Amino acid sequence: DFDGYTSGASTVTCYGAAIPAGYVATLTAIDCNDAVAAINPGHAEVLYNGVDDNCDGNLDEGFQLLSNVINAQCGITLAAINSVIQVTTFPNITMYRYRVYKIVGGVPTGAPQYVERPQGYFSFTNMASYDYASTYSIQVELQR
Repeated sequence: DFDGYTSGASTVTCYGAAIPAGYVATLTAIDCNDAVAAINPGHAEVLYNGVDDNCDGNLDEGFQLLSNVINAQCGITLAAINSVIQVTTFPNITMYRYRVYKIVGGVPTGAPQYVERPQGYFSFTNMASYDYASTYSIQVELQR
């Protein structure tokens, strides 16, 4: 993306050879999203956009806006796998990012699944995979 940061790929060149296009002489920093020039280690973090703009591993530098599943739906068994799960909504929110963990024996297992929607609700059928008769933990990050 020519932002001056690299993906970390390296190559050996002969002494005195020109540096290949798209490479740097020394590794400056690892670009966490080489597809987007505005996301790189030298970029200032943009708060509340839900993106790690400066590649430091922290979304919004720890200042995320959060919501939660409405109380009436916490700790319940859904009537159907496609039941709507609602969260507390707020004005001026452009996106809701749902991070869903499957819980086994009281412990989150596997990698979380993410669902991003402009609405304050989703269902398990919006995820790539889901299981019947299972327990899940849902965290909600807001973007504006």
